[in-house]
Amino acid sequence: PSPPAIVATPRPVALADIAGALLVRGTPVKGAVDVLGTDELASTPRRGAGFTAGGARIRLERGGALRVDTLVHLLRGSAFFEGSVTVVTKHGQISGTSFGVDVDDRRARVAALAGPARLSTDKGDATLKAGFVASLRATEKPSGGARGDVESLLAWRLRPELSPNPARTPYVEREPGGNRRPPGLVIAAPYADAEEASEAVARAVAERLDAPLVLARHYRAPAAGLWINVDRAMEATVGPDGTPGATEFTARSRKASADYFDQLREAAGAGRGPVPLVVQARLHYDKDLPHAEAAFAGIPKAAVARLKALYPALLDKHAPAVRVDMKFQGVDPVRHAEEDPRIEGYMAPRQARAAACFFLPAAAADGYGPVLADLIEALYRR
Repeated sequence: PSPPAIVATPRPVALADIAGALLVRGTPVKGAVDVLGTDELASTPRRGAGFTAGGARIRLERGGALRVDTLVHLLRGSAFFEGSVTVVTKHGQISGTSFGVDVDDRRARVAALAGPARLSTDKGDATLKAGFVASLRATEKPSGGARGDVESLLAWRLRPELSPNPARTPYVEREPGGNRRPPGLVIAAPYADAEEASEAVARAVAERLDAPLVLARHYRAPAAGLWINVDRAMEATVGPDGTPGATEFTARSRKASADYFDQLREAAGAGRGPVPLVVQARLHYDKDLPHAEAAFAGIPKAAVARLKALYPALLDKHAPAVRVDMKFQGVDPVRHAEEDPRIEGYMAPRQARAAACFFLPAAAADGYGPVLADLIEALYRR
């Protein structure tokens, strides 16, 4: 009789230190997970991903995909590699310890950050020095490339979302969106980490509307004596118990706000002009305030009244877990009228032609993304 066939069992590869938005076979994963060489690992169109595999740290830019076995197979997009690793693309192979690869249908562009990278195709091999950039094509012998601004080309790898233990330093990040409907809209969460649920709401709105998202992080850290209002160019003193006190304009707060406003304009494609419409998601801390509130600038009172009339129907439609009333500035009295941002902030006419800010109780934030998204679309139909 014939001997039994020997079937090789694929050896799983352990992924650890996962950060950002990593999909394995289309499913989001966090923590540690084992994958097979046939599994596609991908980042989402809005968020990159980082992880450790086989002793190498891999950062995958937004919209990228790869497979991992004894080698890394970069299928599409951009990735950065640290540690001894060999990367295979349809255009050729790259080996090194600190390099980035961007692959498309025409070529693979390789940028060596530190140490040389070895480039190989069926036509031959070449060495790429640190600080050099080269294109790799299957039909050509590789070259030693040319000196390039490698640090700038690979700056995306430093985004805190790609690190499992990012430094808690203030920064503003922008996630892209198609922004096809409605045009010129930017969704923002100016205190994404201090008001964690506000980021979840803002992200849900941005994804539903396919709009860009701007997040400011770590500008409110009372333990570190930091309390900067990035949406209004002001800074508060912080008491020994972490309670914010008197506010004032400082060089630091003006710089933080300028960076935030620049990201809003970039996201909206507004150049140096005002953003067509910026919508902020916020949480409020008034213990005795049982309702949500919405503040507006540059939006006619009649349009606000229509939003107020629409709101109960949207609660019925989307049925959030906690149902709260909402007060609409212009037709209702509100506590959060955003006076300072109208003068020296994101609601000032030089910063935005129109603006809205939705303040939600923390307990009611979950499930309100679809409600706010429909309210925003109604604004554009006014």
